[in-house]
This record gives sequence, structure tokens and C-alpha cells, in this order.
Amino acid sequence: MEETNAIANLKLLKEIEELKTRNAELEQKVVKRKKIENELREQSDTIRSIVDASHDWIWAIDMKGNHTYSNYAVERILGYTNTELIGSARVDLMHPDDRQEVMDDFTRWIADNNGWKDQVLRWRHKNGSWRFLESSATPIIDTEGVHQGFRGVDRDITERRLTELELKRSEGRFKQLFESLGDAVYVTKIGGDNTGQILEVNSAAIRQTGYSREELLDM
Repeated sequence: MEETNAIANLKLLKEIEELKTRNAELEQKVVKRKKIENELREQSDTIRSIVDASHDWIWAIDMKGNHTYSNYAVERILGYTNTELIGSARVDLMHPDDRQEVMDDFTRWIADNNGWKDQVLRWRHKNGSWRFLESSATPIIDTEGVHQGFRGVDRDITERRLTELELKRSEGRFKQLFESLGDAVYVTKIGGDNTGQILEVNSAAIRQTGYSREELLDM
């Protein structure tokens, strides 16, 4: 009888030790999991802080092209709060001349599982003006490999674009004036190699010399 009780007690002690071991392992897993969760939370907070502080418009859309996420920068760029854009169609704020091209491209991007890079589009600001945005995006693919939408970044390049357009207009006005002058005008290289080389001539110079533009530039 005593021997039977002793064996039973030994078995019970063994089971208790095994339970202690399993409990210790579970506690270690719980601690490790909490550590991982905290690290992931810190990483998520860091990313969110960077996104919120960005001057560029960071966004996400679903497969229908509707906004599912937008950072705060959109209000500075387009005048709309990020919450105003959630659920709205991306193309609704695009210039009519850009809209159809984007809709056609969107179908192709979905079919190819590709995004886009440095696409310049005109967007309507809340005040009615138009802004030039340079857009880049990548597809959102879930863990099962299914395409869920796109996420991307749009940069406001309005000032740069307006400067480029004004430069083109200025060049056009200069060319028009250059060609309208009655006197022959030669633009030549100054300094360095080939000093004095003719770089450009106006129509009067061609008429007065009898040479073609190409012949004068080769002199």
C-alpha cells in the first residue's frame, strides 16, 4: 500500500514538474509575443508619424479606384480633408482631359499587376483652381497574392510646371520677336572652343546673305 502511494506521489510530482515547465514555456512565449507586439506597434507609430508629417500626398485606393486612405497633406495640396476623400472616386477630381486616359490605364494596371511612376495629372483644388501633381504608385497585394488596390504618393509640382509653361511662352515670344526683326541677327558662341560659331540666325539674315539656315550654322 505504501509502495503504491509512493509511486502515485512520484507520478504526481512528475506531472507537476511537467506543468511547471509548460507554464514557464508559455510565459516565455507570452513575453516574447508581447515584445513583438510592442515592437510592431512602435514601428507602426513611427511609420504613421512619418506619413502624417509628409508634405506629399500619401494615399491608397481599392480596385474600384475609390480612396481608402489619405494622409493630412491632401488638405494643404487640394484643400480637402483626408476624411472628405475616403470613399470618393480618384478620377472625380481629375481634369476632364486627363480622366479618360487614367481610366483606360487603370484597367491595364490591374490586368498587369503594375503601378505607375511620375505620371503628371491635373487635379481640381477645392477652391476651383487646378494643381499639377506628379504621381507614383504600386499595387497592393494581400498574403494570398490577390490584387487589392494601389497605394502611392503624389507630389505637388504646380509651381515647377507653371514655371516651365511660362518659360515656353517666353521662348515663343522671343522667337517671334527674333524672327520679326528686319535686320539680320546672328547668335554666336562666346568663349571656349569655337568662339564666334553661329548658333542661330533669323529670317532676315537668311534673306540678306542668300544662304540657308543650315549653311549659316555650318560656317
